[in-house]
Amino acid sequence: MGQRWEFFLVFRDFHQLVPEFQEFMEANAINAPFTHGHRKPAEKLAAYLMGIWKNGTSVDESPHDDSNEELFKSNNFDYAPIQENNKCPFAAQTRKMRPQADLERDHAVIIRRGIPCGDELSAEEITDGKTSKDRGLLFVCYQSDIRDGFNFLTTRWASNHHFPDRKAKFLEGQGPGIDAFVGQRLDHHPERSIRLPGDDHADPLKLESWVIQRGGDYFFVPSISTLQNELTGPGIFDQKKLARVREEDE
Repeated sequence: MGQRWEFFLVFRDFHQLVPEFQEFMEANAINAPFTHGHRKPAEKLAAYLMGIWKNGTSVDESPHDDSNEELFKSNNFDYAPIQENNKCPFAAQTRKMRPQADLERDHAVIIRRGIPCGDELSAEEITDGKTSKDRGLLFVCYQSDIRDGFNFLTTRWASNHHFPDRKAKFLEGQGPGIDAFVGQRLDHHPERSIRLPGDDHADPLKLESWVIQRGGDYFFVPSISTLQNELTGPGIFDQKKLARVREEDE
């Protein structure tokens, strides 16, 4: 019967503070060396925190401009040379979640999708810089092992100020920083911050929290053969048949 494909699904409800995020970008972009002279400094700062521009262009492939349509969906990059922090920041979210060349073996791979939900920003929210309406992202991901998938990514990588590893010697002895969006910290952890390109001697950019986890759950996603032969029908009661099915699957 061939191999059975069974997975675990993680669901998260992320509430997003978009007006506060945009206001932070506007207020801090002027202090970032790599935004000087750019036509949209706030948008460039946001792209550096995420690792991609709004249209999907990778910062690693195009660190200063997002107008090349051929790069909108390009995946032809791996963050090399890995000792330089002058394009995509070491701690940008895309790099935290999929380090590529930063690791010899990228083992924590998941399949993920996000569904934006909620209203567009109102004129009042834009003016006040405060969220008054509910909006965010419904996030799901599949993996064969939650501990080595979603949990590993969010705790060992996104929330770890020193990941990617072995970058401190390029950053005045400090770690790259936290994932600006999904990185979490406890009281004894370093404050939320990130090291950005442009001036390795500058202090890290201190970050606020713009994504709030409201809830979620873990689910088991059985294979079709498991549903047919083990979780429904006579197979669930016929132990001999169940043993034969398992032998065939192996």
